[in-house]
Amino acid sequence: MKRTFFLVVWATLLGLLAAACGSGVGAGGAAIEYGGASLPRADVNEFASLFGTLNPGTDPAAPPPDATPALVGQSLEFFAVSAAVEDAMADSITDAHRAEAKMWAESEFPQVPEATVLFERLTGYWASRLSISEDDMRATLEEINAEASQEVCASHILVESEEEALDLLAQIEGGADFADLAVEFSTDTGSGAQGGSLGCVPPGQYVPEFEAAVWQGAEGDLLGPIESQFGFHLISHEGFVEGGFAFEEVEGELRDAAFNERIGDALIGANVQVDPRYGTWNSDEGSLTLPEGAETEGADLEIPVGE
Repeated sequence: MKRTFFLVVWATLLGLLAAACGSGVGAGGAAIEYGGASLPRADVNEFASLFGTLNPGTDPAAPPPDATPALVGQSLEFFAVSAAVEDAMADSITDAHRAEAKMWAESEFPQVPEATVLFERLTGYWASRLSISEDDMRATLEEINAEASQEVCASHILVESEEEALDLLAQIEGGADFADLAVEFSTDTGSGAQGGSLGCVPPGQYVPEFEAAVWQGAEGDLLGPIESQFGFHLISHEGFVEGGFAFEEVEGELRDAAFNERIGDALIGANVQVDPRYGTWNSDEGSLTLPEGAETEGADLEIPVGE
C-alpha cells in the first residue's frame, strides 16, 4: 500500500512520548530548538506555509496556504520530530541515504525549494527512515513469524437470525453453493462479495464464539449456526496453513513500524524548547499545545516572526 509522506509523518506523531520542554528560546531568535537544530522566528511563516503543501491531495502548483496558528503548530511539531529522529540516528545515516532522500524530496515535493529549512528537514527525516537496516527489520519479522506459526482459513455467511442461518444451512447441505449464498445473503458485505472468504489469519483475530469454533474445527467442516454479537454465522472451514510473512511482502510495514519506534525513542528525553508565544510543548504526547484561542476556527493571533 502506497503511503504519502504526510500520512507517515502524522501517524508517527500520535501516541508518542516526548521529553520535558525547555524555555528561553524566544530571546535567542528561535521559534523552536532541539539539540543543534533550530527554526528562526524569521523563517516560521515560510516553513509553516510550505509544510501546508505536504497534505495529500494538495496541488503542488497551488499557492502555499496562509500560516495560521494551527498550521504553525503542526509544522513546529514536525520540526521537533524530524530533528530528534535525525539526531538519534545520525550514526546510521550514510551519504547514500542522504542522496536518496534528497532525490525523493525533489521528486515528491517539487514545490519545496532546496534552499528552505523545510527541504533540509524533509531530507533529514527521510534519510533517517532509509537508514533502518534490513537486519533489524528481519529480526523483527522473525519475532512476528514465531508468534504466527499457524493460521486458519475460513469463509462465512453472516445473517441476522438463527432461522435464516438454518435455512441457508439446509440449502448448503442440499447441494447449494456456499460462495453463491454468501454473495446473495451475507450481511458482511465485505467478505460476502468474495464468496464469504475471510482468508487465513493467526489466532486472536475473531470474536470469541467464532474464534473457538473455527480453531476447533477441521478442514471441510461446515460449522454453525454460531451466534456472536454480529448475528449468526455459518462457517466453511478451509483448513490450516503455516503462518508468517515473507520479508518482501511486508518490508514497507516493517520499516514504518521500526521508524515509528525510533521516533518515540528519540523524543523520550529530548530537550525540545519552544518560544512560549507559539505554545507549550506537551511532554506526554510529543506535540505542541497552541496558545489559548489559537484553535478557534478563524483565529488570527499574532505570530511573532523576525524578532
